[in-house]
Amino acid sequence: MSILLCGSAQQMMRGLVLDASAPLYGRAKEILRIHPLKAYWLSKGFPQLTPDALVEEYAVWGGVPRYWELRQAYANLEEALLDLAFDPIGVLYEEPDRLFLDEARSAIQPLSIMSLVGTGSQRLSEIAGRLEKPATQLARPLQFLTDLRFLLREVPFGESARNSKKGIYSIADPFLAFYFRFVSPNRSELELGRGAKVWERLQPAWRQHVAGVWETMCREALPALLPNLDLQPASRWWGKLSDGASMEIDLLATDMAQQVLVAGEVKWSDEPHTKSLSGRLDYFTSVFPPAKGKKIVKVLFARKKSSDPAFDFCFSPEEVLGVLR
Repeated sequence: MSILLCGSAQQMMRGLVLDASAPLYGRAKEILRIHPLKAYWLSKGFPQLTPDALVEEYAVWGGVPRYWELRQAYANLEEALLDLAFDPIGVLYEEPDRLFLDEARSAIQPLSIMSLVGTGSQRLSEIAGRLEKPATQLARPLQFLTDLRFLLREVPFGESARNSKKGIYSIADPFLAFYFRFVSPNRSELELGRGAKVWERLQPAWRQHVAGVWETMCREALPALLPNLDLQPASRWWGKLSDGASMEIDLLATDMAQQVLVAGEVKWSDEPHTKSLSGRLDYFTSVFPPAKGKKIVKVLFARKKSSDPAFDFCFSPEEVLGVLR
């Protein structure tokens, strides 16, 4: 197909791409990666909300200002969700379809992988089994999704991301995680106009979703909350201990000098059982080999700040949001 340009349009195109000083001339010198905004900035868009309410908002909209703008037209979070995401004619009801439109001709569509991860298939073997594909065929689409930061691959604390066989996948973007957990699996019911009933039924799962996003926020915030310790990025640990017991620890991080190990629990409940949580960390660090010889610092993240002396530090949503900027 050819396009005829008038004289002035031809001159403009020459100025854009043919002149050596033109902005589109030659090869690109930089690639700009535009990342979502951090959770702190959500408080600027919704100054009337409490810190724990902002965590719940972030668990849906993430750091995308367009979603924040859409949300501002509604009186509360539930009203916004029902209209924007749970209504078949809602603006965000088919948002993932638009995001992955360019990949619609792929042999293994990203939407299929995202749907499986969103509903709990987090290991490579599980995803391959559900898709009835060899795991080797998933390497490229999974890498595509992780490179674009739609998916996150985690390995237990202390293991190599390259060599570990314990890697699990999760959806990195809060809105997409919300969508593929709550909207996508219920579309047949939502098409019948039963959004309010679906939302009511999903409340226990919704609380789990918020707790998961809160946990991720806390791991990201830890180095900034304890700047004097010069911490490396935090991660979680799961597996079997030397005595054969299975355990998962929400948050672990070492300092750059490898002399301190920070071990933490993250809870979204109103009244976490601090005594049992502290004892759990004491037991874990006593049998966890990487903790040997290190100074142990215990931290607790909770919806309501605790003053329990069993922990060296306790942090609240307000403090976490304050450093995620």
